[in-house]
Amino acid sequence: MHNNILKALLLVVILSAAGIRFPSNYAQGVTEAERLLQKAILLEDVDGDLQAAIGQYKKIAADNGKNRPVAAKALLRLAGCYEKLGREEAQKTYQQLIREFPDQLDAVRVAKEKLTLLEKGNANMSLRLVWEGPEVELMGAPSPDGRYICYTDWDTGDLAIHDLKTGEKRRLSGQTKWDGSFAEISRWSPDGKFIAYTWDAAKGSEVRVVGLDGQKPRTVFLKGCAEDWSPDGKQLLVRRGCGEGFVSLVSVSDGSVRDLVKTGRANVERDHMKFSPDGKYIAYDYQNEGISRGIKFPTEKDIYILSVDEKIQIPLVKNPANDYLLGWTPDGGNILFASDRSGAVDAWILPVRNGKPAGDARIVHKDIGAISPLGFTRDGAFFYGHGKDLLDIYIGTLDRKHQPMTATYRKLGLPFEGRNDIAEFSPDGKLLAFVRESSSSGTGSINNNALCIHNLETGKEQTFQVNLRVLRLRWAPDASSILINGSHETKSFVGIIDVQTGETKAIFPADKDIREELYFSPDWSPDGRSVYCFRLVAMKEKDPQCAIIAKDLGADQIRVVYRESKPALSAISVSPDGSWLAVASSGINSRQQASPTENILKLISIRDGEERELCKFFVNATSHPSWSRDGSYIFFTGRSASDEKWDVWYVPVEGGEPRGLGLSLSTTRSLSLHPDGVRFAFSSFGPTAHGPEVWMMENFLPEGK
Repeated sequence: MHNNILKALLLVVILSAAGIRFPSNYAQGVTEAERLLQKAILLEDVDGDLQAAIGQYKKIAADNGKNRPVAAKALLRLAGCYEKLGREEAQKTYQQLIREFPDQLDAVRVAKEKLTLLEKGNANMSLRLVWEGPEVELMGAPSPDGRYICYTDWDTGDLAIHDLKTGEKRRLSGQTKWDGSFAEISRWSPDGKFIAYTWDAAKGSEVRVVGLDGQKPRTVFLKGCAEDWSPDGKQLLVRRGCGEGFVSLVSVSDGSVRDLVKTGRANVERDHMKFSPDGKYIAYDYQNEGISRGIKFPTEKDIYILSVDEKIQIPLVKNPANDYLLGWTPDGGNILFASDRSGAVDAWILPVRNGKPAGDARIVHKDIGAISPLGFTRDGAFFYGHGKDLLDIYIGTLDRKHQPMTATYRKLGLPFEGRNDIAEFSPDGKLLAFVRESSSSGTGSINNNALCIHNLETGKEQTFQVNLRVLRLRWAPDASSILINGSHETKSFVGIIDVQTGETKAIFPADKDIREELYFSPDWSPDGRSVYCFRLVAMKEKDPQCAIIAKDLGADQIRVVYRESKPALSAISVSPDGSWLAVASSGINSRQQASPTENILKLISIRDGEERELCKFFVNATSHPSWSRDGSYIFFTGRSASDEKWDVWYVPVEGGEPRGLGLSLSTTRSLSLHPDGVRFAFSSFGPTAHGPEVWMMENFLPEGK
């Protein structure tokens, strides 16, 4: 009831603002056409359901030829919906209104104004590729004059700048070789003389400032990350603390701190906060949350604004879709943001006055994709990064008659190319489960991630929304459910999804931060009665506890199968007879590195914990081993130390040298073997990895901006 009253009040406000009057006898005199128009406006402006509103407006316009004022208003609103979605039908609908309703002067006047703006459009807008190559990295920013881009040199971890005019590189922070510490987010000062950046080291992250004059960097703040400079260059906007933390202003001169707001780590993402050019406001992405069965999960992402003086947070862009901040225009009169509200990810611009929207948002670049915003220059050029690699699912075919074994592969034709990952064959091989990522996954958003079940014979799909950053899928032996492993917020999750109802049930605790307790790489016992899983406790401590555990689902009891003697992150796979675990382990003490890390593949007896090393291999991420159906081989993804190309490898369980199948790909991961013993599924970028690129968008801002 409360929601209905609220909607009614909002409708009155909206209709009044649109010039629709309410006489004293309004309730008795309103026509059915007007009532339908009011409901459609409610759908558009209150519920934000543009597609439903479009359907209503089209019907009203078609059914009310005699009630010309209502039909004209319906067409005007219909064109407005199309315009919000960036669809070409907007111009056609405005033209239709002007052509068919010349007697409706007010509606025609507005339509002509809108049409002029649309036809003028962004004809002068230009896009230009400004940086490509192996060193391109997307955590930096352009200098205020657009000459340089600051970035991380991953060969050394050093902060560097790239000269866009000459192509030369200059390192700034003095680190000449990789030691596990590195620069992360970096931002130019307004005058272009200094760069603030986050330095990530074993003791934690800290905010540093370095000048272009050759002096050594100095630490401004400990245990935080740099987001932006204040427009006067005197303060830094800093995210400090993990989990529940603070957004704060830190003095560049003396390090003094002024806290602005306390916020959850999961709600406000780092590297997405920007000062307004007048210094009065801070705009940022805000991840909304839902709750199901006592577990929080992310929903849509909106853009909020924080008043620096009053410390008041209010929504600036709120929509059922995902919206994320790209930046403020240099004059502070608009924000640029990305949104998937049209189905694709488009770049939109919204006028802002005094911290509030000052008009409707409009598209400035259709289908810009999941970009990484780098920032604006003084003259209004917008720099952004774009990844060209598309991760897709491939199907390989083994030639087991040839020794050593070889294989061929093909890309599986699936909808939403570039968003499908982590494939898993069903026990009978007729279905393929996989994860389809949200169209805005490139920005870190995981809401709308879906578990898809694809019928390989008919091509039909069944989908369930999971709202997780998924790491692994495993079908139950009876195919009634799927074991899913991933993360939400800063917590790990292992659960079972019923493939008929979509109901999800957690089977390990999901209430602790992953640095306190992590559950990873679960697998079924062959009879489906138990789940094996890797558990890591107190990862942030000096001596974390690492173990492989088994949970009896019927008795609800957990036992330790094996304890790691050294800190490691282990991916496991249960043998077909249930006697052994294949375990791929990598160290957890090293931080992000520029080159692949060494993994050890070993066998562990489930009965007595006896272990035997099989081989060593190299990966950029954890590789899940997979058993052949007859239990004679273990397959895994990776590469050799001397080869730049990736492959699917196999090694006999009796031991021996691992051999590749000769796929020669840019990356391989998420391996699943088909029960026919011949086919296998994996994810890859394909034969060649292209890496990210930096682009510049110019001449797209409103006149005078």
